[in-house]
Amino acid sequence: MNAKELINALDYLEREKGIDRDTLISSIEKGLLSVFRKRTNMESGVSLHLDARTGEIAFFDQEGRRMSISAFPLDRISAQSAKQVIIQQLREAEKEATFQEFKKREGELVSAIVERYELKGLLVTIGKADAIFPHEHLLPREHYRRRERIRGYLLEVKRRSKEPPVILSRTHPDFIKLLFKEEIPEIKDGIIEIKAIARYPGECTKIAVASKNERIDPVGTCIGVKGSRIKMVLKELGGERVDVIRWNEDPEIFITNALAPAKCEEIRVDPAKKEALVILPDEQLSLAIGKKGQNVKLAARLSGYKINVKSRTAIREEALPAVVVLPGVGKKTAESLSRVGLSSIKELAEAGISILLKIEGIGKKKAEKIIKAAKEAISETTDTRR
Repeated sequence: MNAKELINALDYLEREKGIDRDTLISSIEKGLLSVFRKRTNMESGVSLHLDARTGEIAFFDQEGRRMSISAFPLDRISAQSAKQVIIQQLREAEKEATFQEFKKREGELVSAIVERYELKGLLVTIGKADAIFPHEHLLPREHYRRRERIRGYLLEVKRRSKEPPVILSRTHPDFIKLLFKEEIPEIKDGIIEIKAIARYPGECTKIAVASKNERIDPVGTCIGVKGSRIKMVLKELGGERVDVIRWNEDPEIFITNALAPAKCEEIRVDPAKKEALVILPDEQLSLAIGKKGQNVKLAARLSGYKINVKSRTAIREEALPAVVVLPGVGKKTAESLSRVGLSSIKELAEAGISILLKIEGIGKKKAEKIIKAAKEAISETTDTRR
């Protein structure tokens, strides 16, 4: 690298990256002085000065008198080492400038230009800086061509890395949060607040919103008339479904909202254990669970509760008395027996036939058969324990 090339590099770093020229010159001087001291017969008191305007190197003795550079000749290998010192310092300065520039932008929505796919992800540029979308931070089924524009969430900036230092993501929940903030003025202005986001990237997202103004419907405002407001978000996500949910501090109401489009019949919440049992009509169960269980899982993530969904039929079956397992005792008969206080097999085995005859639909023969079955069941259990 000659003096002109060095000055051009310094000009670029100062102009484009905002690097302090004097600081960079000082670090180059230290590196060069180290090379000369190792490779020549330089005395310990000699100092080196790099002219920031011309790129020329000068040496000064202990009294500050200028010395001829010819007094410290470098062989070819040493000269190459000096060149590498300069190049390395320039590179390090550029990396540090990139780090400082983008570190303060972590958490922002950024726009980049696609360069190429590599083993570790999609390489892009933001201005003149290299950045990368690791494969796991790209949406499924997405593919980009060179020079296409792509937007992402600035996830992290690394100071020391062999890979591009700027890490971007399209799968992070905050990517959607920032898209909504960009498209919905009420979110940007703080009138509508995003309370929680749960996401299966490329498949489905649930976003919970609340309004600070009672007259403004947070869900309708985010979606817009015929989806006019949310359409740009959906377009950016390439087919990912987004459910906008009304947030509520009451977990029963919020979980009901979060399980939409399924319609819940009853919810039993245990705030201490952060668990909820949701009972639905039979035809609503599959809707509540969703494809691959995604709907109920996203509702659980959104609410912070462990959610167990069951159909009304399943709940009824679980509530049936134990006697339902006996031969000749169906669901209807078991319920009738329970109403007269015969819920367990032991109670039935010890019951008199007169009690059973009071039940509509049970005659003498059926009553005897049921009691006999109960006694045999008790006997079999006793034998097994022995």
